This record gives sequence, structure tokens and C-alpha cells, in this order.
Amino acid sequence: MNWVFSTDRPIYAQIMELIQKRILLGIYPMGSPVPSVRVLALEANVNPNTMQKALTELEAQGLLYTQRTSGRTVTTDVQLVKALKERMAEGYIEQYFVGMQSLGIGRSAAANMLVVQETPQAARAAQTKAQPKASATQAKAPAARAKASAKPRAKTSTAAAAKTAAKTAAAAKTAAAKAKTTAAAPAKAPARKKPAASSHKKAAPAGNKAAPTAKKAASSASKAASTAKKVASTANKAAGKEMK
Repeated sequence: MNWVFSTDRPIYAQIMELIQKRILLGIYPMGSPVPSVRVLALEANVNPNTMQKALTELEAQGLLYTQRTSGRTVTTDVQLVKALKERMAEGYIEQYFVGMQSLGIGRSAAANMLVVQETPQAARAAQTKAQPKASATQAKAPAARAKASAKPRAKTSTAAAAKTAAKTAAAAKTAAAKAKTTAAAPAKAPARKKPAASSHKKAAPAGNKAAPTAKKAASSASKAASTAKKVASTANKAAGKEMK
């Protein structure tokens, strides 16, 4: 904060105001030492006696106090600093109204103008604050939709697998039944004419060979039916879990 002075007020009063602002802004924190009169006079480019007068007035207000070993120190009274801030704020508000009155604007109209100016800024601040939340919600929405759609698909796939396994089991069962029927039926030799006894002897072994083949087919079909039943049972269990 620069030391800038005007000619409409005494310099020492302006110095007091600038030091008060430095205390409120934390440039001179509470409980911290203040530079010496000589240092401050050089910084502000004023007479040391003028700076001394300003610091003496601040001591009288209680904002500064003098210690023998460390010089002047900022007060640690929080309530005093708070009261100073409110008093200076009221002074700036009064300056605003005085300036508006010089333009022919009354206090009520001037106060309404402050409200009108503040409302768009508050709305923009609220909108800016709400944007990250809206963005986060929009980012979560696709994931939620994908998760929701994935569950029905998984249930449908599992149910379809269960149906397919059931059909396979039924087909295998039917095949096993046919194979058993074939194995149980007596093997028939192809019908031929009577003349040759040797031909009858040759047909009998062919029928005997057909019977073991049919039995093997029946056994394979039974195994296939058992496997298909296991697959169907596993698929049904998986479908039940998915539905839960």
C-alpha cells in the first residue's frame, strides 16, 4: 500500500488512516512491532514530526502501544480492531451516499442501485459454484445408465443360455431313448432268397455286429444327456443369482 496523500486534509490524519488500513489488512499484524518513526517518515516522504504526531494519535486510540525494548506494537485487542473496521466501513458508506446526493440521487435510490449491482454478481457466483456439481452429475449419468442396462443384458444372456442348455438336454434325452430302442430291437438280416444256406450264415454275423454298435450309441447319448442336464442346472443357478 503506497503512501499517497491529498491536499484536502491534514497529512497526519491521512497517515493515521493508512496505518489503520494496514492493521486491518494484516500488513501490520496484531501483536507485531511497527517500524520506527524515522523509517516510516522515509517511506512516506514526510517530516518525522508529522509521522510522530500520527503515531501518538494512534496510541491514544489504543491501536498502538509502546514497549521500552521493542518500540511501538500493534494491539492484540480483537474487539477494538473489529470496531475500527466497522467504523471505517460506515465512513465509506457515508461517502458513497454523499457522492450520490451530489448527483441528485437520494439515499433510497442509491441503496437500491447497490442491490441491483450486487444481485447479478451473486447470481454469477452461484452459477459458477453450481457448474462443477452439474458437470459431476452429468459425468456420473452415463456410467449409471450403462450399469443399469448391463444388468438386464446379463440376465437375458444367462436366461438364454439356460434355455439353450435345456433344449440340448431334451434333444440328448430323445436321442438316448431312440438309441436304446434300436439296441433292444433284434437285428434283422436283409431278406434274401432261400437257395443258399451259406448266405444265411453270412447275414447272421452282420446282425450280431449291429447290436453292439447300437449299444455304444445309446451309451454315448446317455452321457450327452447327463452332461446337458448339468449344463442346464448350472445355467439355471446362474440365472437365479443374476435375478437376485
